[in-house]
Amino acid sequence: MNKEQPATKRRRWPGIVLSLFVPGFGLARAGMPKRAVLWFFGLPIASLATGIILALKEIPFPIAIVAFAASIILYIAMLCDSFRAGKMKKQLWFLYFGIFILLFLLPTPVSMVLRTFTIPTGSMAPTLMGADSTSGSDYVIANRLSYCFSPPQRGDLIVFATSDISGLKEFQTNDQGEVFYVMRLIGLPGETISIAENKVFADGVQLSEEDGIPTTISYVTASEISSLGAKKESNFQVGLNEYFVLGDNSRNSLDSRFWGGVPESSVFGKVTTIYYPFNRAGRISPHKEKQPSNQTGDDNSE
Repeated sequence: MNKEQPATKRRRWPGIVLSLFVPGFGLARAGMPKRAVLWFFGLPIASLATGIILALKEIPFPIAIVAFAASIILYIAMLCDSFRAGKMKKQLWFLYFGIFILLFLLPTPVSMVLRTFTIPTGSMAPTLMGADSTSGSDYVIANRLSYCFSPPQRGDLIVFATSDISGLKEFQTNDQGEVFYVMRLIGLPGETISIAENKVFADGVQLSEEDGIPTTISYVTASEISSLGAKKESNFQVGLNEYFVLGDNSRNSLDSRFWGGVPESSVFGKVTTIYYPFNRAGRISPHKEKQPSNQTGDDNSE
């Protein structure tokens, strides 16, 4: 009886603290290595599956919310399971800090399939709202897997890095590091894009909802926006390895009309979802955007 007494006095809460940073390690401390390994690999797999569900626009948004809630519950269950008495030996401490450093340096499973962004300006209104809107900035999810198997499509809302866009540097006042923009893809490689009478054309053909371009958008040429020091061109030749992008809020958007095309290598992913504010949360896609305008003429975003 006396030999067991010290073990009963071992504190349980350190198991939860350890598992906060290295999933399941509280169980390794409690002498349950197999259970610890199960949590350590099971949680990332579950997180990866949740990330894919959140990123894919084909999966209904309510299902994505349920999957996200389930992943949180699973994480809490792991912490509860780690609330066990145990002892950290020297070898376990070395193992713990080694795994902790490794997890800190490596990308998380979720980050490999999606990334979240904040819309800072109103250049994509009303599809995506910026900080100047009454509801505040939209928080969106970008699917990083969208273009692994197929190229970007016209009408997609793409996220792209700006560091390799040489024409954009003259509009930037200081070095802000890597900055990502969200714009609608209008022109494909090799096309000639023109804007006339508030419409946009690709190789002389007017783009419509069938191309993923909402008809409620009124496009203007760069020369009509004097406040941005606009150029005079209304016709643009898209490079063979570039995309032409425009903001939906045409009069208040700094886009390809001013600084040219987006290199293919700069495209990061496709915006599929608004997850905050909650009254605007839902999936976004050209297919869903064109349906309301055919029926009611309401706002194209979800």
